[in-house]
Amino acid sequence: MVLIDLFIILILVASTMLGIKDGFFKKVFGVLGFWGGFVLASPVIFYHIWRFVSPGLYRRERKIVLVCIAAAAMATNTSALRSCVSKNEALV
Repeated sequence: MVLIDLFIILILVASTMLGIKDGFFKKVFGVLGFWGGFVLASPVIFYHIWRFVSPGLYRRERKIVLVCIAAAAMATNTSALRSCVSKNEALV
């Protein structure tokens, strides 16, 4: 926690020396905080949605939904990995 505070202070001091406005960092930290909170909370949110929906599905429908969720997760991770690799290849 102390390390994060020191990092924020360092960023603010450096921004003052470079003449960057404070509103820029408030916006950046706000956006990062929002998406970070969403990513950290999403497993709990999706668990509660699944617990609400699953009793109304037949066994076969549950299997289909779980396969679709797994496929979507793999596709998302694959595309994220591919974009990181393509960015690194462009830099070389």
